[in-house]
Amino acid sequence: RAKKGERLRLLDGREAALTPDMLVIADEKKASAVAGIMGGVGSGVSDSTTDIFIESAVFDPGSIEVQHLGVPTAEFAAAPRPERLPGEPLRLLFVGALWEGKGPLTAVKALGLLRRSGIEARLDLYGDGVPHFVAALRRLIEQEGVSSSVSIQGRVPRSAVADLCRSHDI
Repeated sequence: RAKKGERLRLLDGREAALTPDMLVIADEKKASAVAGIMGGVGSGVSDSTTDIFIESAVFDPGSIEVQHLGVPTAEFAAAPRPERLPGEPLRLLFVGALWEGKGPLTAVKALGLLRRSGIEARLDLYGDGVPHFVAALRRLIEQEGVSSSVSIQGRVPRSAVADLCRSHDI
């Protein structure tokens, strides 16, 4: 468990204030990851990485609980959305860091599946990421054949996220 007042810089760059109810991966001195959620920057891979340690864990399902790590979920609660006009595409939204662990690749694959199933949809991606991942994301968009239905908008201020959520269907 995390120590009271402990902080951890996460892989996505945020600094998380850890609490004693959070399960962490740690040595005798400090946490290196929030267990099952996200690693700390010290666990990341870079161009200078020479060794990789693969960690695997099994958690008792009864002990798992949501850790929001500073995301004010009440701000993003469901709200009435504008009705789509007949023929208007389903509006999909992704907001977050553009890296594999956050799921933008899954969002693009889901869009491809929808389009292949005959469902008109578009995906707006808001966030930024390292150039090699963004390039891989763009390649997947091309491979899925959905480039005309995807926009990558870059990072937006947190204050804009609630309105984005309200303007999209999913």
